[in-house]
Amino acid sequence: MTKGKEGALIRWSSTYYNLSAPLIQTNNPAGSGDATIDSSAVSNYKDISIEESFGTAMTMGF
Repeated sequence: MTKGKEGALIRWSSTYYNLSAPLIQTNNPAGSGDATIDSSAVSNYKDISIEESFGTAMTMGF
């Protein structure tokens, strides 16, 4: 579940992760969710740990 500028709550298997979003200046947040999901998918494909995957996704999506 995305929480906008407050980050996201993600469930992976039976574990919940409360992720924070980096504080950046933006003019238009359109596509942020897509970038977050895409980054997670690529990290998962590359066999990166779930914690690092989510960190990358939050950075790329916001």
